[in-house]
Amino acid sequence: MAGTGTQTSSSGIAESPCSHLPADILGMISKRLDDAVGNLRLRSVCSTWRSAVPLSKRALHISFKKGFPTFIDPNRRGHFSLSSSTVYLLRPAAGAAEGNDCQIFPWWLLRVEGKDGFRKFRPLSPFSRIFTVLMKDHFPKGFPRGVNLLDVQIHEIRKAYSLDFVEDGKKIENNLLQTRARKVVVSSSQWSANSGDGEGFYAVLGLFRAKLGFIKSNDEKWSQIEDTGRCVYDDILYSEVKGVFYAVDISGRLVMIDRDLKAKEVVYGFGFSGCQKRHLIESNGDLFMVVEYDEPELYMSDGEDAFEIDDYSFKYTNLEFPLHLKVFKLSKNEWEYVPSLGDQVFFIGDDCSYVVSAQRFGLKGNCVYFTADDFMDENESDLTIGNICPDAGVFCLEDGRCASLASSPEHAQLFLNCPVWLKSPPKTKSKAKRKGSKK
Repeated sequence: MAGTGTQTSSSGIAESPCSHLPADILGMISKRLDDAVGNLRLRSVCSTWRSAVPLSKRALHISFKKGFPTFIDPNRRGHFSLSSSTVYLLRPAAGAAEGNDCQIFPWWLLRVEGKDGFRKFRPLSPFSRIFTVLMKDHFPKGFPRGVNLLDVQIHEIRKAYSLDFVEDGKKIENNLLQTRARKVVVSSSQWSANSGDGEGFYAVLGLFRAKLGFIKSNDEKWSQIEDTGRCVYDDILYSEVKGVFYAVDISGRLVMIDRDLKAKEVVYGFGFSGCQKRHLIESNGDLFMVVEYDEPELYMSDGEDAFEIDDYSFKYTNLEFPLHLKVFKLSKNEWEYVPSLGDQVFFIGDDCSYVVSAQRFGLKGNCVYFTADDFMDENESDLTIGNICPDAGVFCLEDGRCASLASSPEHAQLFLNCPVWLKSPPKTKSKAKRKGSKK
């Protein structure tokens, strides 16, 4: 009977007994893993496992090659390829941080995109892939070159998708804003004409220049989602709970798109004075809309600097940062104002939005993280956060305060270029001279 201790290979290198597990058992284990992180961690154990366990692949991402929507531009020649990225929260695993309890380290928000068959990953802005592409490879100084997944606690928060346009065999970056889809959402389960039919394909909804385009992974051409009104759409979302798509226009009008590909009105638009953007986000089965305003918010006040309108006293809040947000929840075909998010923390991005629990990850609840040009100057002066998300800030619903990450250190820990526990020790120059070097 083989012993349970460490064995030594013919080359003299110590091997763990687990490296001799049969390949079929490793295959059974890998098939039971729910996400790509589990697959990568399994492959990280040793070289034997890395050889035996294949990388998880999604056929949709590999085979998706679709032309430009003709209803947007019939003369554009080329095709789209679909890529995915993933948002994670991570911190040191127990015992991984030298001499310290992992609980004292704050969680770190990281978004990565797979490259070269998912053998390499590149970091992206947590809020916008297009921003990272335009920045090209100008990543922050000191950003970690790699992360050992066996040394960290890691939670997958959200997957995001994007379409890369290729024309004449080359990616188009000089007119990227004209050829890209503003946002892309993908069904998490297969779609078919009948919901019970298992022969369906993944569905993709794209937002192109305020119009909606739909395509399935087995289709060749995009279809425009027809709507009775002249809608200028602002955001789209795929509901993981209901298995349908939603879209909201600049008036707040909400439509639902089911398998019949018809836009059905859910909420009638009534407009939002002073509104810049509208974002859809789903949390615990509820659909929310976050609305950005580019003017100071008024609230009732009896203070000395208050002013009167129709016998009521008002005061502006946050004059140094006039930008503010309001949150609404879908309730019986109406948008209902939400004064507090409670334990929830919203992250609102250009191409993806997601929610996390404040209590679970040690964050301040009742807040919304988002991006705006107003935050750029302050953030770029802070070397710890300036490069990865220079346009990010936070809005606190409790007091209506809106601020950049640079001026909110209690919030900025989540977005550091590189947390202290990931920083590599400085390299020391070897005193030994290289073979053949001059004396």
